[in-house]
Amino acid sequence: MNRVDPHVLPETSAMALRAALDGVRHAIDTARTVALATLADAAQGRIRQHSRMPGTANAVMTSGLGTAVIVPESRGERTTLKIHVSPAAYERIRKHLEEECFHDHACDCEQDPWPALDALPREEQVVICHLDGGEHGSAARSPFGRGDVALELADESVFAAAEVLRIALALAPHARADETRETPPA
Repeated sequence: MNRVDPHVLPETSAMALRAALDGVRHAIDTARTVALATLADAAQGRIRQHSRMPGTANAVMTSGLGTAVIVPESRGERTTLKIHVSPAAYERIRKHLEEECFHDHACDCEQDPWPALDALPREEQVVICHLDGGEHGSAARSPFGRGDVALELADESVFAAAEVLRIALALAPHARADETRETPPA
């Protein structure tokens, strides 16, 4: 007598589940690739592998502005940017991404979550915050206040990051597509 164990997943169901999960993995890999391509297009950059392992989890977008990697826990919608921008671009990006507080005077939001260029100390990394106090990234002004600003945005929306890269590229004094400033991935 051939009895089927009621607690074992039938082979056809197991195969269907494996195929569905493989499809999800491929869809996420495709989304990450398209996200990196979108960032490369915005920054006039290129996609490179930063390790010998294949796949977008090991890929980085490089350009004359800096680098972008997809946040490993995301499905391709979040990125970390490490870029160098002109002072004018820093101010435009700050105004573009800065959150506004619409609460009353008693709210406990950060008072200066994203410092203006003039408030950045020279040669010191300053944390950029969200209104709720969570870390958004960091900025560091170049020595003596001349030159670019090193800007890192952690766990940023790919859509917002592409806008940031377009602003940075448009206001870059001498960025060329074939220049690559490589910041090692985290």
